[in-house]
Amino acid sequence: MEYPEIRKFVKSKENIVWLKPDMNFKEVIFKYGYPLISKEIAHKITSARNKPDGKVAQYFEPNNEKDLKYNGNFSVTKWKWLKDSNIPIGSQCCDVMKKKPFKKFEKETGLKPIIGTMASESAIRKNGWYRYGCNAFDQERPQSKPLSFWTEQDIFEYLERFNIPYCDEIYGEIKKDKKGKYYTTGCSRTGCVFCAFGVHLEKEPNRFQQLKVTHPALYNYCMKPIEEGGLGMKEVLERVGVKTE
Repeated sequence: MEYPEIRKFVKSKENIVWLKPDMNFKEVIFKYGYPLISKEIAHKITSARNKPDGKVAQYFEPNNEKDLKYNGNFSVTKWKWLKDSNIPIGSQCCDVMKKKPFKKFEKETGLKPIIGTMASESAIRKNGWYRYGCNAFDQERPQSKPLSFWTEQDIFEYLERFNIPYCDEIYGEIKKDKKGKYYTTGCSRTGCVFCAFGVHLEKEPNRFQQLKVTHPALYNYCMKPIEEGGLGMKEVLERVGVKTE
């Protein structure tokens, strides 16, 4: 799911176990839908579509109980058109492609995970950190997230200060701007190449516009219509206002 250069970098390290999911990404989007907007919105849309008369479906309607209670904060009414559209959308890709293989590995080995996520990456991760802290050893699934209180700036500073190897083919050099803020000359952060969560908020060139330049074959696979063997993402992204060229 990652850039090929990052996969190559990971495989160059010792003590690596390569896990594979039961389904590939194309099969996931065919079954569950595209990962659009955010994991939370995609999950709510799936719930609302499955139960049109349910409570979650009501959150997409104007002047709903939740919006009135929280004064419009956390409102999802702007995405009512997406819920009512024929665009397949779902949040299950992470569960199928990542979490399920991890949990299977944990069960088989008895090992527990140390996860490199940060609280600043999303509201869900921030709330999880507030609730459980870095070391949630008392949870049903014990885990440690030692980077939770780190920021992206902390990561860049640590890599530079201690000369830690990283995939510079993708991220480029770590530099400082005039205000002393760290940045990378390549990608600032990466994940699943096909993920569209949050891309509607990105400045141009967005991740897919960059992919067209750096990995044209991957880009073409993402954008090519499904009937031509691609993922059909061009039409889907453009319908939610994301430029792909």
